[in-house]
Amino acid sequence: MAITTLDFPDNETTTFWVGTEEGNVYQANRYDRAGAKAGLNQYDVYRGHSGPVMGLHFHPLVGPVDFSDLFLTCSVDWTTKLWRAKSLTKPSTTAHSISPLYSFDEADDYVYDVKWHPAHPATFGTVDGSGKFDLWNLNIDTEVCLIHSFILMFVVYLTLSLGACCIYHRGNRTSHQQVTVGQEGR
Repeated sequence: MAITTLDFPDNETTTFWVGTEEGNVYQANRYDRAGAKAGLNQYDVYRGHSGPVMGLHFHPLVGPVDFSDLFLTCSVDWTTKLWRAKSLTKPSTTAHSISPLYSFDEADDYVYDVKWHPAHPATFGTVDGSGKFDLWNLNIDTEVCLIHSFILMFVVYLTLSLGACCIYHRGNRTSHQQVTVGQEGR
């Protein structure tokens, strides 16, 4: 099995999820723990993509409501999927297929990366192979992204980083949002 991406949920150091070349996502364990063996859990298969999974990102653990069991994946099948991770305390012992909660189908090319906003619980961004950055706000719309912006032409591989920064000006604190999109290796 060829692994193409991985991510750890916040506050988790031994269990992580991996995206694979065949388009599936699996939970994996670094060590034997509480009835779960080290390695990939072959029984719980997150099926939804028809091409390699290029990005996987768990919801950050911030705010009064815990959404840390939600994660996003993106793929060369031109889609981004929203998933709910299965409970770590109940590993399956027989084959079980898990479907995505929702599919975002607005991309114009392979979707190379996806990231949740670090502070706003309903916002995430994607970048695709045509150089398009899409910003989604699930509180506003789930079918059409909030912002389309073309970043680069002739993009080989894009990675995405969403962050918040604060700028202090003459003693007044002004909050600004920052999006960083870059070409890997440059």
